[in-house]
Amino acid sequence: MGDYFIVNGKYMTNGTKVIGIDNRSFRYGEGFFETMLMKEGSIRLFALHCERIKESLASLNFLMPKQFYPEQYHDQIKNLAGKNKMADLSRVRMMFSKGAGSLYEFENERPITIIEQSTLEYSRTTFNTNGLVVGFYTNARKVVDQFSHLKTNNFLCYSMAAKYAKANRWNDAILLNSYGGLADTTLANIWIVKQGQVLTPALNQGAVAGVMRRHILSFLRHAGISVLETVLIPDDLANADEIFLTNAVLGVKWVKQVDKWNYSFQLSKWLYENAIAQLK
Repeated sequence: MGDYFIVNGKYMTNGTKVIGIDNRSFRYGEGFFETMLMKEGSIRLFALHCERIKESLASLNFLMPKQFYPEQYHDQIKNLAGKNKMADLSRVRMMFSKGAGSLYEFENERPITIIEQSTLEYSRTTFNTNGLVVGFYTNARKVVDQFSHLKTNNFLCYSMAAKYAKANRWNDAILLNSYGGLADTTLANIWIVKQGQVLTPALNQGAVAGVMRRHILSFLRHAGISVLETVLIPDDLANADEIFLTNAVLGVKWVKQVDKWNYSFQLSKWLYENAIAQLK
């Protein structure tokens, strides 16, 4: 993590306490976060991040000033990168949480906004020549509701799945929804290539509305490649030609193996070269 972070527009040094034990995000997971990639001084897909921030604030009933625009965070992030000397390549994480209070009584609905930054290895953002190994996590299911597409601070099923993946020496784990269908993975949205068509879980299947997911959907459609947001089940992976993962920081990552099934990487590499590598 960088030497500095920002809380409601004010710079803080790493290690400074900023929230109390009665914070509603700490107590109940009431809030959300946004993770971005800063590369060569620019924030990749920043306009899409701003749209998702606005949608998340509205969905979780945050109280915002009338003249609020997420774009106002752009200068704060760039200035923070300058202080931390991380403008060349870094991960930026914004957290939006509610103030202090109990379940029925609380201070206010205005957000506490925390912006932090951490270093990132260049290899994490490039196409992986060695495919990922991924497995299924079945000890918890992703609930499908009006909040399931948000990156909320209530992240228990993902954190436990990540521990399970690490214990099994996987690179990531697939989460299933309450109906047994594919939702996403601990880190990313999941995509299947099958007989020339690209398939990905629909948002009503519990998938997070990823910024890179949105970008890839648009890119594929403009390129004339058939892509469908749909219901997918684990058996759909058995006869898939290719599996890949996407998120805002890592871009596109090829999956080599899920369970006993193995895959190629033609489309995922093409996507990286044409839809990701040239992004600013």
